[in-house]
Amino acid sequence: MQKKHIILFSAMTISVAGTGILIGAQTYASQIVRGGAVSHIVLNSSDGVVEKDEGYLHQIDVKGNKIDMIGYSDKGGDFGSIKKATYGTYKFNGIVYNRSVINGFSSLTVTFDGGDLYYVFTDFLMEDMNFDGANPLVSGEAVNVPDGEAYFLIYNTSETPVNIDSIDIAYSCDGSIDTQMLFNQNSSLSGGARSYAKRADRELGYVELENNPTKSTNNYSPGKTGGHANKDSWYRFNGRYFGESKDLGTDFTLGMTVIGNISQVIDPNKYFHYNVWPQFTYGDDNDAQWMQSYIGNDNYEPLGKDHALRPDDPYVLQSYPGRFFTDYRNVGDDKNPIWQFVDPDVAIVYNGTKTLREAYETYPLPYWFVKFHVYLDKDNDPKCDVFINGFHVGSDWVFEHYDTVNTPSIRIRTLPMHVVNYGVDVEGNPADSYVGSFTYPRLVD
Repeated sequence: MQKKHIILFSAMTISVAGTGILIGAQTYASQIVRGGAVSHIVLNSSDGVVEKDEGYLHQIDVKGNKIDMIGYSDKGGDFGSIKKATYGTYKFNGIVYNRSVINGFSSLTVTFDGGDLYYVFTDFLMEDMNFDGANPLVSGEAVNVPDGEAYFLIYNTSETPVNIDSIDIAYSCDGSIDTQMLFNQNSSLSGGARSYAKRADRELGYVELENNPTKSTNNYSPGKTGGHANKDSWYRFNGRYFGESKDLGTDFTLGMTVIGNISQVIDPNKYFHYNVWPQFTYGDDNDAQWMQSYIGNDNYEPLGKDHALRPDDPYVLQSYPGRFFTDYRNVGDDKNPIWQFVDPDVAIVYNGTKTLREAYETYPLPYWFVKFHVYLDKDNDPKCDVFINGFHVGSDWVFEHYDTVNTPSIRIRTLPMHVVNYGVDVEGNPADSYVGSFTYPRLVD
């Protein structure tokens, strides 16, 4: 099969009776144009497609724009094909999506044959993973993108491959999404989390972290290294953080998506844990507190208390096997606070019936849309609700000494992103590193 080339170009657009005519390029179907020059990324060749994540993911990079594929093959179509595929005990739909954010995204055109394809447009990449087939694609017919959407998902729910000849992504590069980001590719990653990541690559729309397990910075690290105020296992929380944000008011929602590894999800013997801990403050910065999310294996003892490597460790009593969401809550009262990680098989999501483990298992793909909704309660005391993939998993008051009369504006002081380090034995020998991607935080409308 003769391969075509990947095309990336810009052209002025003249709208004639609803039809976009591209001067000096080629004609495309009707599309929304929101001002300025219209650019296109056209994917019509498998050239440049590379394997990622042990071959479970494929990716193509077009001038810094990363496009990911699940269930991909370079056979059956100029670009390739996608199908629902079996990975271990999991079955994942064939998917093509943009990992890099698209500014001024205006239309999507897919030319394909051999079956049905569907699409979803989203603000934050993976806040809609129902894959219900509600939006079918028609080969060669442009789909106009609702204003403000930054991501697409093209998917195949069948195990029969669908051949894709081309994907045309039209956008105006107007900076509309970039201006919503609280931190972006040019923002300084001010420091490490509790320990520094091995690398932190700032991409278009997200930062990719690779953790750095060492003998003194993993969950099984014994003792205390000289000069450390805490035990070495405290430094298992590994990553980087963004610094101060602008003032955000007293009622806002922070949203971002965490992207994990398929290779780890499908292997029950591999451990992983991702989380985001926004630290909020106000005024003169004397009252700064963290709100926390927890995703994946237990961050302290992934074997759980019944098979713990250190059964006499009191913290093991709050540890659980498998993967789940959890929350660090006060299970006592204000006079006698008892802070602990709650049992994911007992704790129920707020306003729901699923346990925290069942909520985690609802969507098997390693993508987690995290939201932090900060607001004033009836007494003007700031509270934060934490959501993961639409499930309300945590809720707590944010500050200890907030001025409930003047209600000063709240901002982010730091935003740590963690890829937890694991060890392999009681001596604290480190496990292999792994990666996680975190989209740049934006406010949710």
